[in-house]
Amino acid sequence: MMGADAADVMKQYLARAGGPTGGRETNVHFSDIDRGFIGLISHLGV
Repeated sequence: MMGADAADVMKQYLARAGGPTGGRETNVHFSDIDRGFIGLISHLGV
């Protein structure tokens, strides 16, 4: 999880307020530019 904290990833996955998106979504395709973490994008629709 290059650049991502495991706790932050779990908070994001569980839609918790302390996650990178503030609990607004459960999508695991997120990025955190401040930490240098750029997540993957979905390959669907290509």
